Amino acid sequence: MQKKNQFYILLGALVVVSLAYQILSHAELEQTTLLFMGLPALLALMIVKFSGQPKSTYMAVFRAITLFLLLAAVLLGEGVVCILVSAPIFYAVGAIIVFILALVNKDRKDSDEDTLDSGMFAFGILLLLMMSGLYGDIQKKPMQQVSMTKIVAGDLSLARLDEQVDLMANLPRFFDLGFPKPLDMKGEGTGIGDFRKVAFKSTTKGVGTLNLKIVERQKNKIVFKAVADDTHISHWMSWNTVTVTLNTLPKGDTEIKWTSTFQCELGPAWYFVPVERYAVKLSSSHLLNTYFHE
Repeated sequence: MQKKNQFYILLGALVVVSLAYQILSHAELEQTTLLFMGLPALLALMIVKFSGQPKSTYMAVFRAITLFLLLAAVLLGEGVVCILVSAPIFYAVGAIIVFILALVNKDRKDSDEDTLDSGMFAFGILLLLMMSGLYGDIQKKPMQQVSMTKIVAGDLSLARLDEQVDLMANLPRFFDLGFPKPLDMKGEGTGIGDFRKVAFKSTTKGVGTLNLKIVERQKNKIVFKAVADDTHISHWMSWNTVTVTLNTLPKGDTEIKWTSTFQCELGPAWYFVPVERYAVKLSSSHLLNTYFHE
């Protein structure tokens, strides 16, 4: 009977959190701290409140979070990369909630008044997480910049960016986790006003296109600006510019600098910005090596 009750508690908690997820999605808040910190906090609070096994509260919360993440992958159409990136912060928030409540409830197990106090304290924790999420997500997002450099023998020109290349060749293994993959690129020219349309395929959201327009052109510098993006990548970040600069070295070699700027659209920024910077670094390195190979 006890195991059956635990199953009902777990099922009820997952239903409530899934409904909360749908509400956040409908309100277009699925990219904010409310999702990545608020939902695991809510799930942990419900498990702690109704679980009948205090000694296994951590395991009960982690089990509930694991099942919710699996449901998100199957029912909500989120890719594997989304689940893998989100999992650490979900488990961390759940663990913190359980730890704080354990401290509050220590030596107060026989008092109804203290039980009420701990419940209000738990609600306060959730409220603070939600308010901090709202505050952080409405702030102006700082522009992120990632630069990669490479030295290639010989005198190169920006005309290489007009070549037809295979974007799938030697693609980093990171993209195999479920990150949208570049299928092809359409467009030509290296003058101001010329464009590139890059098609990305997401295993869960289908094919989308990133539109880049050349807005600046110098002899050894070219700047592409993102003018439209309906790929699944726009769910996580907003591309701004891609700048390629060539610098001829004294010995006749060429230093290529590939710089990408973007804004992180996920919250909390302190967690997701480093992840996105790493992904952009891999992407920039791949493009740099694809266009300016030896």
